[in-house]
Amino acid sequence: MKINRNFRAVLTVVSSFLVSVIFLWPLRLIMPIADDLHLITQGSGIMRRYGFMHVLDLWTDFSLSSAHLTPIGGVWSAIYVWITNQLALRTPLTLASAWGVMRVLAIAIAIQGALHFGRTITRWLKLSDSFNFIFLLVLLATIQVHGYWSNDPVISFPIAAWAFCTIGFYFLSFLLRATNSDIWTKRSSAYIATALAFLGVLTYELFIAFLVAGFLLIGWRSVFQRGWRNKDFYLLLVATVLPILFLLFGQVARLSSGSSYEGTEISVQSTSILKMFFVAVISTLPLTNLHLTHLLVPHGKIVATQFWTSFVVLIVLAVWSIRSKKLNNYRTSRIDITSVLSAMFALSVVATAVIIVTPKYQSELNSIVGKVYINYAPAWIATSLIISLFLGLMLNLNRRLFAIVGLLLIPIAGAWQMTANLRQVVALTENSSWSKQMLTLLEAPIPENLRRCNEFDRLFSLPLPEYYQSAIYEGLQESYSGTYGVPYCDYENLGTRSAVSVRNVAGIGPVEFLAGGEGVFWSNSEEVAVDITYRGTQRFIGLLEVRLEPTPCLIEYKVIIKIGDHLPQSLVLTNQAVSASRLVALNPNQVIKVNIQQSGEFCKIPTDPRSFMPLLMIPRLVNN
Repeated sequence: MKINRNFRAVLTVVSSFLVSVIFLWPLRLIMPIADDLHLITQGSGIMRRYGFMHVLDLWTDFSLSSAHLTPIGGVWSAIYVWITNQLALRTPLTLASAWGVMRVLAIAIAIQGALHFGRTITRWLKLSDSFNFIFLLVLLATIQVHGYWSNDPVISFPIAAWAFCTIGFYFLSFLLRATNSDIWTKRSSAYIATALAFLGVLTYELFIAFLVAGFLLIGWRSVFQRGWRNKDFYLLLVATVLPILFLLFGQVARLSSGSSYEGTEISVQSTSILKMFFVAVISTLPLTNLHLTHLLVPHGKIVATQFWTSFVVLIVLAVWSIRSKKLNNYRTSRIDITSVLSAMFALSVVATAVIIVTPKYQSELNSIVGKVYINYAPAWIATSLIISLFLGLMLNLNRRLFAIVGLLLIPIAGAWQMTANLRQVVALTENSSWSKQMLTLLEAPIPENLRRCNEFDRLFSLPLPEYYQSAIYEGLQESYSGTYGVPYCDYENLGTRSAVSVRNVAGIGPVEFLAGGEGVFWSNSEEVAVDITYRGTQRFIGLLEVRLEPTPCLIEYKVIIKIGDHLPQSLVLTNQAVSASRLVALNPNQVIKVNIQQSGEFCKIPTDPRSFMPLLMIPRLVNN
């Protein structure tokens, strides 16, 4: 009997994991973007050049010395990138597709952690044994994609979001088992819960939400149901209070050391912070990404086979949950139900509050319904558990009513949600093709240096933050050099081109770059600002030349150049004087600030139906 029970338990875990992977499989198509692209390019290069241990040492040190105090998070990052590289090197998968597969597996593993907590609740609350099928059904039916950038843990941040989330739900599960020795007799639950608490704190700061949830889960019952027991008190102290104090004092020490990062600083000065918090909480609820999806991809398409595969999974889970037998008919304690609900509510609210008090995410989320951050991962699971709990209790009251809800409403709502998700997946896949091309060059090298450098032209022409573009640039250079022994882009051997890259700072929307790396751009804006970075490896002393393409239009450019602390210099270009230069001395990676003010007539480009100012050449470096 025991063997049979263990076999059933293993079969349940394996089957629920496979079902989750099948449902989430379309998410693998999303290219690595945001910090994911930085992580994979930097990590792959260092790993291929110096080995896994160097990456592990680098990222754990960075976690301790930077804005975070999360060395275990650095360990997870190193392991994640190592597995991705092994898949790319030893299987037909590319780096981009391997990262996508790992994203799916990370979310599926987090779902397993949530289901482990669900199985604990099932026995503790004496629910129907169909509860975990209901829970899995609701989880899959409510997951949302919130493209386009780095805010959404479903499409990015797979390590930070799902690692601490997995640890958190196992922590809650073992914490609950440790206080119910009449059901779970193993004494190891308390030790496991305590170890997971400190492991979670050292993985990501947002784990504090799980600690607060754990305190309410046990403390609520202890106060209102049977009074404090010594075992419960000591467990709460060691497994929740001490890790919270450890985290808080660690953050205070970090701030006092002068380490700064807007994502971990605290700012509550904004007058609209309460509105931001409310909108951020609302945005984690089911179906709240539908409006954002319409704004981002109003006419997006979906892949029918992916839709029907996922829809069949929901139908099978709904039927499976209906056909499951009841465990018993005992009356469930209201205090116990209330403690679970309060813990899950606190988990969602605290995770969101920790995010919203930081200036970085106040500016990024900016009170738009449907925009989320890493807080979405625990909040989504917590909300799904609350919904599943009500459905599970409904099953005990009225099986027919539950059948209608489970078989009809949940799959229908899930299908609606899937449509929005798949539209965004298709749009993200198409719009992030530049990311795939960059990673592909790490595995299928292009011999022409100019073609590789053109990929950097595309990167720097995109409206992305400077720190992000620089990180991708450095990561790709390191990765390519470590793999093939030559730079990804050798700026000093580009023939007629200069060792410079150009990044848009202002006028991002109107500015467009010609394909093929000709080094020419046009704009229909009267003023454009760009950063030009000298990418040579040696100090350069020579002329910085700016040239205007000859044109019949009456045009005048005032080009203001500023290098470091030197006074700005002005160059004036017209359709008669199409070239001007200044003597400069540049160090490697030095940035030249360029402001371009243009006035005159708009010119008609024969190959384009729109009207633009004349073509301006990217500044060139010319030796004396």
